[in-house]
Amino acid sequence: MTATRAKRGSRQTWSWPFSPLGLVGIAIAVLAAPRRVEGPVRIPISSGHALAVLDAVALGPLLVGSA
Repeated sequence: MTATRAKRGSRQTWSWPFSPLGLVGIAIAVLAAPRRVEGPVRIPISSGHALAVLDAVALGPLLVGSA
């Protein structure tokens, strides 16, 4: 076994699925926030639909977690 290879059951091998899943979970929680905390509308899409500041904030953890 080389020094660069992780041991089975070590912290490194168990942490990789939880970090991305945690980031995606955070993004979903932010996207599910109620309308009163979304902030101002940045891009109106159609009547009653728009992209707000909070959507842009949630995009960061979602992209990093899914990469």
